[in-house]
Amino acid sequence: MDRPIIPLSALRAFEAAARHLTLSKAAVELCVTQAALSHQIRNLKDRLGVAPFRRVPRELVLTEEGAALAPVLTRSLDAISDTLDRFSGDRYHEALHVGVVGTFATDCSFRGWRATRRPIWEVDLRVFTNNNRVSIPGKGLDLAIRFGDGSWHGLDACRIMDAPLTPMCAPTLTSSIIHPEDLGTQRLLRSYRASEWERWFTSLGLNCPPLRDPMLDSPWHWPTWHRKVTELPCFPPHSSHTGQRQAALFACSIICPLNLLGLRKT
Repeated sequence: MDRPIIPLSALRAFEAAARHLTLSKAAVELCVTQAALSHQIRNLKDRLGVAPFRRVPRELVLTEEGAALAPVLTRSLDAISDTLDRFSGDRYHEALHVGVVGTFATDCSFRGWRATRRPIWEVDLRVFTNNNRVSIPGKGLDLAIRFGDGSWHGLDACRIMDAPLTPMCAPTLTSSIIHPEDLGTQRLLRSYRASEWERWFTSLGLNCPPLRDPMLDSPWHWPTWHRKVTELPCFPPHSSHTGQRQAALFACSIICPLNLLGLRKT
């Protein structure tokens, strides 16, 4: 269809009705009457030569043609809306999408790190949390903050700080764990960074016990859910977290670099 004859108002009316699957809610969203909305959708049906909806009692059902058209319109209108949102204060604000691991995002260090950065008013910072194995291009990110040694294929890495990792658990477990060797009788939870427990025990000259417990994604609340021990970033070293829900066990930790990652330019 040629652009000059694309029925934009009818398409916007159809997109809202397709999301809500009810004319009444779509009419409220668009601030029009239900009769006006119905008129726009009939207009679209006449222009396309096919019906985008099947009417059933008390609801709308998308036809195959309507189901093909609706997601295209939603993506397009969302893109237009996002772009227009960047115009404010007589300036165009570019969006910067940054993915961070949950252990860093929920810690006070991230809040302090953001507070010490001079704001750039032309940049709209959008922060997303995900695990350490997230794909930057796959998630639509510009940058990512990740734990590790910086060896990520196809990415440039800049080391921004060191994160001490130390064993932590629910406070109720601390009385039964006096020495590092006592961890051999505990269930040791693991993160995606598989070598952390081995590195920690090696740093003390101890053999790491067999690791058979789950490898989970978001570790901050593990000790409160289960009688288990996990290894977490500690900011500052050896501090406890989130209102004593987790307690550091020993004054010994290993260092895990925290890196800022971006796609490598070719």
